[in-house]
Amino acid sequence: SLNKDELLVSKSCMIMLHSLDARHASEKQLYQRKYDASLLYRMNHPQKELMILIQLHQINPYLHQVSLRIIELLGMIWPRMLNKMEVLSLIESCDNTISSIMPLSQQQQKNYQNMLMVAKQHTANKRA
Repeated sequence: SLNKDELLVSKSCMIMLHSLDARHASEKQLYQRKYDASLLYRMNHPQKELMILIQLHQINPYLHQVSLRIIELLGMIWPRMLNKMEVLSLIESCDNTISSIMPLSQQQQKNYQNMLMVAKQHTANKRA
């Protein structure tokens, strides 16, 4: 016993929900393709891997695996495309993601606090 207005609103909500679902699926595929591409560079081209991971982090800063790998890489290499302030901001953003999403037990298992310290020290040793 829906009237025409209620039917129109319901139909609009269904269309919007379907659209959001399709968009989410498309973005998830994009993230996965980019993450898979980063894995191809893991062993031989860490600079390229870092660049892809930073792009992913900019698109969606809540992917804790991406944030964790960025922190790990920043302890070893310097991103050519960023200055010191940008790297510090990136470290802070990644740390916020990891601290809020990743369980403490998993952080301890991955030795996250040590990785974070190394990344911060590596950054502190760079010029502005």
